[in-house]
Amino acid sequence: FPAASAEEGEVVAILDDGLIAAAGERHLDAERGEADQTLATMANTDYVRDENKESFGQGEYINPKAKWHIGYITMYNYDEDFAIIKALAASGDFSVTRLDASNPNNDFGPYNLLVISPMPASTAFGIIQMKGCDRPILLLKPFVLKSSVWNWGTPVNTSDLSIHVQKPEHDIFRHIDVSNGTLQLFSKLRGDAAVTYISDWHNVPGVVSLATPTSNGEGCSIAEFPEGIYANGTKIWSKIIMLGFSEHSLQHITEDAQRLLLNCSYYLIDEDLK
Repeated sequence: FPAASAEEGEVVAILDDGLIAAAGERHLDAERGEADQTLATMANTDYVRDENKESFGQGEYINPKAKWHIGYITMYNYDEDFAIIKALAASGDFSVTRLDASNPNNDFGPYNLLVISPMPASTAFGIIQMKGCDRPILLLKPFVLKSSVWNWGTPVNTSDLSIHVQKPEHDIFRHIDVSNGTLQLFSKLRGDAAVTYISDWHNVPGVVSLATPTSNGEGCSIAEFPEGIYANGTKIWSKIIMLGFSEHSLQHITEDAQRLLLNCSYYLIDEDLK
């Protein structure tokens, strides 16, 4: 697994004193107490996966009654992942299984949808492997698109908490109030980054921009890659949605952002939104 770094704004974890944690180092953040108490059980070291029992643990949500199965690509047991797992579990329709971002040989066959967490380094072998994958993908880390990884665009971090919605009629915004043209994704800033965007695309005709960062109307914070287009020579076999979430402020995503995550999941598997 390549060493994680703060290059181009990426981090793995931020310690209480603001220092960046080394790759492979896990830290329970000082703000941990703000997390939902149900999700606190996910950090229980006694967790044992049981496919026949509903349970949280180790960055997963096992739901034996689930209609759809998500492969969640991350590393270790990051507290920051809890908010995303909570959003994906909210409807009861999904079971979420953690897949190791450092593994270049993950089997995606059992999953209806793949979700790339903002937490791992974008250069993790298991993420590099996913370029050209034939499963729908919810990409929560735009830095995966940088030139040294998938080479589809140039990612940039911002301190914005909100985005400008360009296509409010799109299904991913259903049941979310975007009547004023903006959508708040983060309740507060942690570190120096929240909303992430792509400043320019690397030969991706057909990509659809759905939202921009509030600080840059020319950037793209939410993008759809329709099935069948080519991204810098790579065919898109199944739809991809990119959401510009920075791992810095991930613990502070809003309820609307959680609804957006769930909407995107239904949209990507072509299921009617609840």
